[in-house]
Amino acid sequence: MDTKINPVHRLRSFEPVCYTICLHLLLEEQKALLAAERLLIALYQDERFRQLEEKEIDRYILRKAWPICCEMTEPECYMKTS
Repeated sequence: MDTKINPVHRLRSFEPVCYTICLHLLLEEQKALLAAERLLIALYQDERFRQLEEKEIDRYILRKAWPICCEMTEPECYMKTS
């Protein structure tokens, strides 16, 4: 990754990815907007995100989005344990 890229500019390029993932997980536009906003803030604060290669980013964003989206749908969201 090019360390000279402004983190805010880099993050802006992933806004559509964040929103699309959240919308896919939540199936509701308003909740997806709120979740994507929280996700972008979390990614901004995440030092590891800044170190990732391009090919790793989508998967990383999905992993970060999952708990945020689950939190917004509780008690509907659960993981089957058996």
